[in-house]
Amino acid sequence: MGNNRNYVWGELYEAALLETDDKKLPSCLQAAKAAFDRRVQEMRADRTSTSEELRAIVDARNSLKILRLELDKRTW
Repeated sequence: MGNNRNYVWGELYEAALLETDDKKLPSCLQAAKAAFDRRVQEMRADRTSTSEELRAIVDARNSLKILRLELDKRTW
């Protein structure tokens, strides 16, 4: 988790992971997803992608998908 703070999307990702209020979590998840999407678009546009950052984004997205599934189970 700590290395993700080196990326522009890292703080939003970590905020989503650390959010304990189920009512606030959906907006945190959405903010992190939007940050991932923006960064991927930037990397495509200026060709600054690194395999390390792309792997980190994929891993972070997968983690948040699991968190979303857990939230859905709790609030269903």
